[in-house]
Amino acid sequence: MMTAEVQTTTTTTTTTTTTTGPTITLDYLRTVPGILKFVEILIGIIVIICASVSYWGGHGWIILMVILMVALAVVIIVFYLTNFVARIPRWRIVELVYLSTCVLIWLVNFIVAIVGTSNFPIAGRIATVIFCIFGLAAYGFDAFLSLRSYQGTPMFQTMTSEPEPAAAESMTATTTHAVQAQDEIDEEIKY
Repeated sequence: MMTAEVQTTTTTTTTTTTTTGPTITLDYLRTVPGILKFVEILIGIIVIICASVSYWGGHGWIILMVILMVALAVVIIVFYLTNFVARIPRWRIVELVYLSTCVLIWLVNFIVAIVGTSNFPIAGRIATVIFCIFGLAAYGFDAFLSLRSYQGTPMFQTMTSEPEPAAAESMTATTTHAVQAQDEIDEEIKY
């Protein structure tokens, strides 16, 4: 009786990447939410300028709130660029709450600006009202995208700290097939 010898070779490759400090990834700037953040900052700066050119009762509130929103938008861009969002648990909820709050603040800013303009309309006040509408629309769309992303059905590709469900299923299926293939090889070796 002749015995067949089966020789198997298993090669394992391990890649280890270490970073000594924060890395900057510019991928976020190419996404729709990244572009929206820059639009929000630009609209905020325009509203600050428009509200500053003429003194009226509500301009201080609008300027304060818009400065805070612009500063937070810059911080969020930095968080995405340095991939700090991957370290924050439940980042999608944090961003959704932030954007929803900004939508409410822009709505209040719009109401304050429209009331201030109705008494004595001048160009700066009218421009403030118009750009408050643009700010409300930009933050509203960003909040909508964030909600869709939180629900698991993003409309556009964004950078997230959690793997997408389809990617996780694909990784599980690949691992399962690899384990089954190894089991089949082991069975063949036994006989």
